[in-house]
Amino acid sequence: MKIKHWYRELIAVVLTVSIIATSFSYMLQISAQTEGGASNQAAQVIAAEDESVQTASRPAEPTEEFVISGEDEFSLFMTNPVLWRNNYKVALTCDIDMKSKAFNPIKEFGGVFDGRGHTVSNLKIQNKSGKG
Repeated sequence: MKIKHWYRELIAVVLTVSIIATSFSYMLQISAQTEGGASNQAAQVIAAEDESVQTASRPAEPTEEFVISGEDEFSLFMTNPVLWRNNYKVALTCDIDMKSKAFNPIKEFGGVFDGRGHTVSNLKIQNKSGKG
């Protein structure tokens, strides 16, 4: 009879340890999820801050396109400062010979100039006083 009593005590201890281990494991999972959620939120905030910093220092992608398909459009581009802003993508669709026409230099071009493999030749850049 003592064997049966010892056997019952062993089963009781094993069941108790099993219940405690399962509960402890469950509590660790909940704790990890809670901490993970907090760290995930912190990571999202840091990522958002990083993105805003990158956006602030990175020029915006062009939103408008100006197509140059001849001498007249190229002349308009060279003389219209609005087309030099960063919201323009200028696209050259053919080779252009400017026949030594003189233009003042563009002070600052902030957009994207896509030559698409074409060339502009015989373009003369002069200073504002008209001297080449």
